[in-house]
Amino acid sequence: MRRGPTGSYETIRDRDLRVSAFVPQPLPPDPPVEMSGELLEKFADALTAIGGLNALSLNLPNADMLIYSYLRKEAVLSSQIEGTQSSLPELLMLEMGQKPYEVPIDDAQETVNYLNALKYSTDRLAEGARIDTAMITEIHRRLLQSGRGGSKQPGEFRNRQNYITAPGGRLVFTPPPHGRVSACMADLLDYIRGEAPRSGMIHPLVRAGTAHAQFETIHPFRDGNGRVGRMIVLLMLLQSGLLLEPTLYLSLRLKSERLRYGELLNEVRFEGDWEGWLGFFFEVVKDAAEAVTDSTAQLSNVFADDRERIEQTGRRRFTALQVHDILMEQPYVRINDILDRTQLSRPGATAGIRTLADLGIVREITGNARNRVFAYDRYMDVLAAGTDPL
Repeated sequence: MRRGPTGSYETIRDRDLRVSAFVPQPLPPDPPVEMSGELLEKFADALTAIGGLNALSLNLPNADMLIYSYLRKEAVLSSQIEGTQSSLPELLMLEMGQKPYEVPIDDAQETVNYLNALKYSTDRLAEGARIDTAMITEIHRRLLQSGRGGSKQPGEFRNRQNYITAPGGRLVFTPPPHGRVSACMADLLDYIRGEAPRSGMIHPLVRAGTAHAQFETIHPFRDGNGRVGRMIVLLMLLQSGLLLEPTLYLSLRLKSERLRYGELLNEVRFEGDWEGWLGFFFEVVKDAAEAVTDSTAQLSNVFADDRERIEQTGRRRFTALQVHDILMEQPYVRINDILDRTQLSRPGATAGIRTLADLGIVREITGNARNRVFAYDRYMDVLAAGTDPL
């Protein structure tokens, strides 16, 4: 439906320029979204995919394995969308105190920051916190606390005008004046929590999709808006109970659809086409949920196959299986990690990792004589799919 613009323009002076900045109307959309036809089918498909993901979380012997892996994959992908060159192996190495291979240290640090912000926010929700200004600004502070964003008001709404540009610098959208940001965000957070008029009657998935578009329109921070906006979708679905575990990440699909994503957001702003945007959003959710489900099935097959091979090693299997238990939760390990997580002695842990290396299940990747890191390659092959830097 083409409703016309979903906001109004306010003319301001930004340095030597007169600028028309867009101020969005509070949500929910008016008139309401028409959930019918193809849009309703896409909505149903997305819910089915989320249901499959929830079933997977409930039935896995160790859901922590899934969460550990995909938190890190999302951290890498979401950071890559913003231009970093960090990869999944580099993130895992940096977490272990190893210098990343070839990427700038700021790129790797930004990815670590995203992971820390994501873990902070999901932990806070699990403790019963609600999504409010304090949570959103703390996410932003953790995201930009070091690296290239350290000078861009971490943890604060912006105090100047910002602009959204396309590659090459072409202006595509001017968000609200900075003086309007606090009020716009207060309205949005009421809607996110279902406290705004009529918002409590809107399905959580629809509310998440419309809230994400509104957040990106407000663009409340000087930097990091895309990463925070993607995180908010996950948090909303968790808080509503629609998603049981933090395992739905949108960045893999959005990484390859950035142009269409931006165009559809502008069609919401300028034409009121919420249905077009939500159709895309439901597709992204469906694809993201199915990607996690499919890759987890692949990992389960890898683990079962490798454990069968370990079982054939005679007495060596006892220590090797304990080491493999650790590797199923994190694909990079050191001997000290094994000692921390098992009752094995150092000779036992070393023997276990040697058995896995002899089978070709792991390989040492640092070349160091000390503080060596062993990689579970088949695990990484599945997990890292789609995470090569742009």
